[in-house]
Amino acid sequence: DNNDASSSSSSMEDPSNTGDNSKKTKNVAEMYSNAYEGADFDESKGLVVFKRYCHVYREGELDELVNMSKGLELVESGYESGNHYIIARVVAVKKEEEEE
Repeated sequence: DNNDASSSSSSMEDPSNTGDNSKKTKNVAEMYSNAYEGADFDESKGLVVFKRYCHVYREGELDELVNMSKGLELVESGYESGNHYIIARVVAVKKEEEEE
């Protein structure tokens, strides 16, 4: 899932430019894309493009992960707004459970 983030098309001086071309300006979106890992400047759109990747959980998968994890207790699970969710509580792990 790729999302575009728009940025102002105004220009600013590049503070990292210390050479003779100090009056050279860069688009704000270009400067923004250079500042963040995973962000690219799309010249054709004039926008910064952030790449986001997410895992879509199947029903019950989050519950299984909590049940496999020592020190977590499942409080609630459900499906809302197109997403599965869980609420888990951190619990103390008994000494004999740590040694397993």
